[in-house]
Amino acid sequence: MSKENEQKTNSQDNTKVAAATTAAPTGIQAGPVDFTNPAAIASELAAKGTETAAPKAKTKKDPKPRVIKVTYVAAHDMKAGESVTFDFEVPKSMNTRGIVAGIPVVEMTDDQLKIEYRNANSVFYKTKKAGHDASKAEARLNSVKAEMEKRGIQPTARASAPIDAASVASMIQSGSIKIDDIQKYLDALATSKPAEAAK
Repeated sequence: MSKENEQKTNSQDNTKVAAATTAAPTGIQAGPVDFTNPAAIASELAAKGTETAAPKAKTKKDPKPRVIKVTYVAAHDMKAGESVTFDFEVPKSMNTRGIVAGIPVVEMTDDQLKIEYRNANSVFYKTKKAGHDASKAEARLNSVKAEMEKRGIQPTARASAPIDAASVASMIQSGSIKIDDIQKYLDALATSKPAEAAK
């Protein structure tokens, strides 16, 4: 094939591609529209019925009740081994998000009380930070603190990892602690202990 034929073929292919990319979408006439004239654009859209409709508000459906099948095998009052099957509708949740399983503070175990303290403290902090009325959250936090005080439990954050020689070595290796600083603290402790012993 000569260079002239190749150029003609390439130009024909380019023309086909350009025509395909500029073709109007289905349903819209492929005629010239003056995009500088807003009236022409509006009339073209009105003619084709492509005006955007207001979105419909979704209606929230009530959740279906959760029904489970229960089979009960009677020990007495029926023939031995006879069973009864019935449907039982599970009650809806109580929406007690943040409160440990809806248990009153005085009935909580120590572990549950610690979890409730963390939750109440978090809710109080976030409500206060958001600038909302934090009186309910503060009352919840104070009731948890009072119960913890009665039981002699210290409010603490989540437990941190214990510090041992391996963790100190990894901190030295990462550069977050310097050996010289550790030595200074050890020297300071060594000099303060003899002074306390002399008293």
